Amino acid sequence: MIKRTVLALLLALLTIPMMADGRRFTLVIDAGHGGHDFGAPGAVTNEKTLTLRYALAFGRMVEERCPDVRVIYTRKRDVFIKLIDRAEIANRNKADLFMSFHINAVEGSRSARGFQTWTLGRGASTGNKGIMENLDVAKRENSVILMEKDYKQVYKGIDQNSAESDIMFEFIADKNRERSVELAKLMQREVCRATGRINAGAHQNNLAVLRLSSMPSCLLELGFISTPDEERFLNSDAALTLYTQGIFNAFLQYKMRFADKITVPYKADDNTPRALPQIVPDEYRKQQLAAQAPAATPQPQTAMTRQAATVDAQRQAAPLDTAQA
Repeated sequence: MIKRTVLALLLALLTIPMMADGRRFTLVIDAGHGGHDFGAPGAVTNEKTLTLRYALAFGRMVEERCPDVRVIYTRKRDVFIKLIDRAEIANRNKADLFMSFHINAVEGSRSARGFQTWTLGRGASTGNKGIMENLDVAKRENSVILMEKDYKQVYKGIDQNSAESDIMFEFIADKNRERSVELAKLMQREVCRATGRINAGAHQNNLAVLRLSSMPSCLLELGFISTPDEERFLNSDAALTLYTQGIFNAFLQYKMRFADKITVPYKADDNTPRALPQIVPDEYRKQQLAAQAPAATPQPQTAMTRQAATVDAQRQAAPLDTAQA
């Protein structure tokens, strides 16, 4: 009986148009760090300044070219916002997608390079803890489904405390992660194609701002501020233009694939882009700096991302600053 009910529920979820209520696609753009949290330091700038610059540029392009998209920023100026509040801005506005901008760094290295993306997954030390917490977030934020007037007909009268309800919310959380991975793959391909930067891969980890959000989400590490030539490039107007275009291209492809379906569950179609970069399993994500290559055939060195000490740090809250287009 449970199997039959769950099957009917999933079929209903897969066929309900996301925009049936006329709601616009909502994108939340998060500029990492801010205020007294400078992020990673560079020789001439810092992470919080660069993330704001790139987040605003991407948001402006979406606003100009996608009038059907509602753009919300976690910050539009130099203020500190707690990680939990960044995720809550996305949850409260029922965002369809959450994108967080960051700049990478490796302490003691001046040669680490490349563009990376991160989605929610197993942590090296926390295992599935973040995934399970994200499931609780999905249950809390999507429980509104069970408050709909016709949910008994649409969702076969499923009870909020039943086993079927648990399966439904687990399904939603799983599909969120699947979509997040698809976005990460698109970002790796389109950003590296537009900028010519090294493809440092799509990765997974237990990151607070991702596990606390109830929609597909992705964290972008644009480049390494600890590497002098990458910092110079990230500070250039040319880089801003190229990165913004590449990120927009990936976002547009993602939106075209998923915007006509319910935010989380979906059916794969025949237009799925081919030859996307493969997701890097968590067990292989060890920070490593390759030994120097022979002088005759130098190879670019790619270092894995820093494990940001500020990700789960407990900080004092500053006034919440939410800017909406």
